[in-house]
Amino acid sequence: MKRATTAARRNEPLILVVDGDNYERTRIQRILEAIGYCTIGAPSGLHAQQILNGKKAADTPIGMVITEQRMSAGIDGLGLLMLIKSRWPKIRRAIMTTRPPGALVMEARIHADARTLIKPVPAEKLISVVQEELRAYAG
Repeated sequence: MKRATTAARRNEPLILVVDGDNYERTRIQRILEAIGYCTIGAPSGLHAQQILNGKKAADTPIGMVITEQRMSAGIDGLGLLMLIKSRWPKIRRAIMTTRPPGALVMEARIHADARTLIKPVPAEKLISVVQEELRAYAG
């Protein structure tokens, strides 16, 4: 689900939000859109891959992917971020989980160079991480 905001007019990168929970995916998108980012939603890792594979050079680039760790079918969040790191290394990455961070934090950092967010992600934390990551993307 693509939503038009002022971000597209400012030529900022898109943020791809991947979560099988429609409510949570929409909540994350609305928080980001409220501060001017343009988002695309995907209900699964497979849908996210289709979106990434379908992007053309003339399209607005995807600058960040935020994904849920546990998804119902196909590739999980960490697998998706590892794929993104290998195929699209410039795209910034974050993974969301409801479980205590523990080993996932280490795996996400080591294998996918990704930030970890604990659900439900507070709006302030989400915004802070996205702003930091998109600064690094632009840098």
